[in-house]
Amino acid sequence: MISIVSATNRKGSNTLKIAFIYSRILKELGIDSEIIDFQEIPEDFLTTGLYSTNGQNTKFNLLKDRMEKAEKLLFVFPEYNGSFPGILKLAIDGLTYPTGLKNKKAAICTLSAGPMAGVLAASHFTDILNYMNCEVVSTKVRIPFINKELVESELKNDFILGLMKDQIHKLVS
Repeated sequence: MISIVSATNRKGSNTLKIAFIYSRILKELGIDSEIIDFQEIPEDFLTTGLYSTNGQNTKFNLLKDRMEKAEKLLFVFPEYNGSFPGILKLAIDGLTYPTGLKNKKAAICTLSAGPMAGVLAASHFTDILNYMNCEVVSTKVRIPFINKELVESELKNDFILGLMKDQIHKLVS
């Protein structure tokens, strides 16, 4: 099974819409998946689930356990100010260290309203995953101008859809 991580807690995000598109593609390929939605991270997580209180937030622990038990992860996140959402870094910091992502395989998809499509965010997050001994597939899907590419929760760009399928094949192989 592939765990698709919708790595923003923004309500009504395009990130979650892309996560559902990945889920549909995986289903068409006969691959089981689940979506881990960061909108479910509790608001008090910063003060009740990190550092000296690590492991004490039972609601976050449910998400943490799903991420740590996943064999393969597909992270989908928006570009925020040239990087990735802070909630993603907090969630990574809340995982068991150093084993939380060790020996897992991951893929990355970024999206943005502008032309850069999260290229710096993907690079930075790849470095973090590598540091945590998580293998990252080489194909990174970056979706620029997301507000034009995503029409009524559907991605109409065949090139990007093809990249998503290629990425999935590399993730499952």
